[in-house]
Amino acid sequence: MPDSPISMLTPANALAGDEQFPVVQGGVTKKSTPLAIRTFAMNNGDLQRIPVRNFLVGTKVITDTVYTLLDSDTGLALVFTAGSQVTLTLPNSFEAGWNAAIVQAGAGKVVVNLQAGASILSRSSFDRTAGQGAAISLVVLTNAGGVAQFLLQGDGALS
Repeated sequence: MPDSPISMLTPANALAGDEQFPVVQGGVTKKSTPLAIRTFAMNNGDLQRIPVRNFLVGTKVITDTVYTLLDSDTGLALVFTAGSQVTLTLPNSFEAGWNAAIVQAGAGKVVVNLQAGASILSRSSFDRTAGQGAAISLVVLTNAGGVAQFLLQGDGALS
């Protein structure tokens, strides 16, 4: 096969996992498969598999000032338009991988309220959006028997 720039190659169809492609190992070019690399990464890396469901597949505009997240909100950008503070309750029942983007489109900050058993992991202990135009993301990292841990990151603020 002659050398070709990647931009000139025909796009691949969905991968089955058993396709072969070259890898360099110890300075020697060898062949591998996507499945072999995935297996190595999962077993030998610092990777933990968190199946993220329906990552950002649509939007939902919410005008209410009190809202409890729904399982069906996964994968959505939830756009809050209220002019006053919004209380957003995070349930404890979502499976690992549940995710949503929270957008503060109105003047009202979106304040996170935890249902019993739910917890937040946030680098700066954020519990709300920072202001109009701010966005935060929520991802359920784990859930063991109604103890959901949400990762909260983005343009957040402290109470």
